[in-house]
Amino acid sequence: MRKTRSANARPAPAECLENTALRNRMKKGYAKAQQEEAFKELQFAIGANGGKLSYGAMDKLVKGYQNNGYKAVTRQNYITDLRL
Repeated sequence: MRKTRSANARPAPAECLENTALRNRMKKGYAKAQQEEAFKELQFAIGANGGKLSYGAMDKLVKGYQNNGYKAVTRQNYITDLRL
């Protein structure tokens, strides 16, 4: 059977679910990559200062990443990671 233009306009419901799942996985992957990159820089800053984080370094790091468009980097991401 030949497809009409209206049939081609919207994907099937199963395809919509697949596309949504793929989009969510991509967003989570980007967020995780951003957080890992910022955490590496945070560890470098701690190591360069004798195992302690200097005053205001966390705020500078987070603000720098957020100004560059890394929306997934926040202070809340690192409080639990630093305790480990």
